[in-house]
Amino acid sequence: MDVRRRFVRVKEAATYSGFSRARLYQLAHEHPDLFRKDRGISFIDLDVVDRIHKGLPTAKFCARAPDEAA
Repeated sequence: MDVRRRFVRVKEAATYSGFSRARLYQLAHEHPDLFRKDRGISFIDLDVVDRIHKGLPTAKFCARAPDEAA
């Protein structure tokens, strides 16, 4: 049984989320509960990352006409 850890280091959170490290730090301003600190170690709450993902707008794609396909 795989169990997802709730709190991970920044590098792991970047891999999990697809956000860059810099973007994670930017998101911390909008989501103050994203980061936790223990002494000099930063942890990211993956539950907050999941909430951020759910709040992203849905991507809209337009299908090309068959004659425009490459």
